[in-house]
Order: sequence, then structure tokens, then C-alpha cells
Amino acid sequence: MGNTLKLPSVFANKINGHALESTTLDVLKNAFEILEDPTSGLPFFPEFTDHGMPHFQRVLDASASILNNDARERLTPEDVYVLTAAVVLHDVAMHLKEDGFVQIVTGSWSGSEEWPKRWNEFTNETRRWNTRKLTDVLGSGGEAISTSDLATAIKAPIPLDNADRWTKQQRKLIGEFIRIHHAALAQEFAEFGFPGSGDPIWIIAKNCRYAFLAGFIAKSHHLRLRDTFSALQERYHTRTYCLNTHPVLLMAALRIADYLDVERERAPSMSLKLRSIRNPISNREWKAHQAIDDVRVDEHDSEALFVLASPRDVGTYLRLRELFSDLQRELDLSWAVLGEVFSRQEHLSVIQTFGRRTLNATTFQRS
Repeated sequence: MGNTLKLPSVFANKINGHALESTTLDVLKNAFEILEDPTSGLPFFPEFTDHGMPHFQRVLDASASILNNDARERLTPEDVYVLTAAVVLHDVAMHLKEDGFVQIVTGSWSGSEEWPKRWNEFTNETRRWNTRKLTDVLGSGGEAISTSDLATAIKAPIPLDNADRWTKQQRKLIGEFIRIHHAALAQEFAEFGFPGSGDPIWIIAKNCRYAFLAGFIAKSHHLRLRDTFSALQERYHTRTYCLNTHPVLLMAALRIADYLDVERERAPSMSLKLRSIRNPISNREWKAHQAIDDVRVDEHDSEALFVLASPRDVGTYLRLRELFSDLQRELDLSWAVLGEVFSRQEHLSVIQTFGRRTLNATTFQRS
């Protein structure tokens, strides 16, 4: 992978020689400081599918490859900068370490009381979780922790002043809080930096005029696409062309690219051989990713994606069906929304041709 993320050639060519070229490359260098921290893995997500450098690189590459020629031609250097930053920001919360998490939920990071309040609401809610929710989040098997022990584990207060005392279950509980809010945190990281043990790491330049936009595009991958319009209108008085960028196009590219990172490399089989995955949700996701043999453009239809998968059990088969159904829905929605936004803009109307891909050639091969 080298010592940093790499810009896809489409993006690199677009910013070559532009004033934003060095700024965009700085985003990738700053991301490396977070994504390749050698001191630890993901302390709150020990059993998740890959969210390391390879995942971010694949999403970055896919966000360029899924754009058609018309959309690529109309990309601006500002588009490249903002989308690159958004790709880094969209899942970077998974890389929070103990000190960074404590800063967020104690309010010492951004100075806002919003995150301490959210943390208190979350911990109060966990005390009402039923048996299935407890098992799904905190895991079962391996050490054979009983449901009553899991319930006891979440009732014990987490000592925010001493991370060394956090139990495995408490770390998973923190992970669930981060997972729920990771999209919202993406926007916060754009504007306040990524918190750690010292000064924050600025993924996108401090006080940059594009900070809100990059963060909002990152946040949008967990919002309905049409629900983003009001925020764009309120801040920029338009949804079509903001600060020389096409935000709705970038949002669609990011959400589809994130979905398309479904190949088996995201859940390497060697990891499964080296350890068992006890968390039921993580186990289902790893099996689904491992079942996918190939994702490519269909040789018979340039507007279709062909997926070859070999699920080994009914549960994995159903999970894959659900995954591809969700992806097809996102493709259809993106096509419709881009049409709404750009079709009346004469010089941008061709952009709506993005998103005409389908999964009509999806194939399952049962073992």
C-alpha cells in the first residue's frame, strides 16, 4: 500500500498543477497518521470487517471509477479536494483511540456539550437493551459470558479517567456508540480535527472554507440523499453548485463507492483462521464478504455490475440478497436524485447519466 493513500488517476489529472493539488495530497498524508497508527488496531472494533487503509483506498478508487465520462469532464479541482477529504472522513471515527474518545464524550475536544449529552443518553438506553441486543453488540461464545453477566457489564459505569480499567464488554459498548454516530462525527472531525492524546490531527486544513462541505458529504452516507438538500440550501442557498463543487454528485459517488467495497479482501480469510469472531453481527458480515468471489462490470451490459458469490449457508445467502437489494435501491435513488438536481441545468444535465448501473446480472453459486 505504501506510505499513504493514492489519488486515482482521474482525480490526480484533474488537480495537476492546480493550487489545490498540494492541499489534496496533504489530506492523504494526514489520513496516514491516523489509519496507519502502529501502536494499536481498532480498540473498539476488534471483530469488524476491514476499515483500514485498503478500505479507504478502495472507496476512493471506486468513487472515481463509477463516474461516467460526462461527470468526470465536469469535475472541478474543488470537487476532487472535497471528495477526497470526505472519503477519508466517512469512516475515520472507527480509528478513534481511548484518549480521543474520552475527549469527545467529556466535551474537552470541541467545547460542545452535545457529545457528553449523547453519551449519557446512550448509556441510559443500554440499560434497557433486551437479550438479543446485548448478545449482538457485546458478543457471545468463546468465553461463554452469560446474558446476566452481559447485563451487569453495561450497568457498571465506564471510568473515563482510566482506560486501563475498561473491560472487553465496555470497549464494545463504546464501539457501538461510535458506530451509531460515526457519520455525524465525520462532520465534526472536518471542523474540529481528529482528537487524540495531544493536539488534534487536521485531516482537512484548519479553518478551511471547504471544511463544512467535506464533512457534510462524509456525513451524508448515513442520510437519505434528498434529506441533504435543506442543509445545502440553508448554508449555500443552492444544492447544485456550492463553492465550485457539485455536492449532490459527490454524495452519490461516496455512498455507492462505499457499498461497492464488498469483495472478500475486506474480510481476509487468514484473519478467520487466526481467530474466531464471537460477535454475531460481525460474524454475519465477515461471512458475507468472504462469500463474494468477484465484482465487475458485466461484459454483456456496460451499465450493469456482475457479482459472483458462493454463500455457504442460508443466513449468508439472505444477507447477500439484502446487501445487493440495498445497493440496487441506492443506485436507483441516486439516478433519480441526480436527474432532479442537474436536469434543468443546461451545462450540467449530462451528469444525471451517472448511476445507471444495475445489479441485474448478480449470480449466486451455492456450495
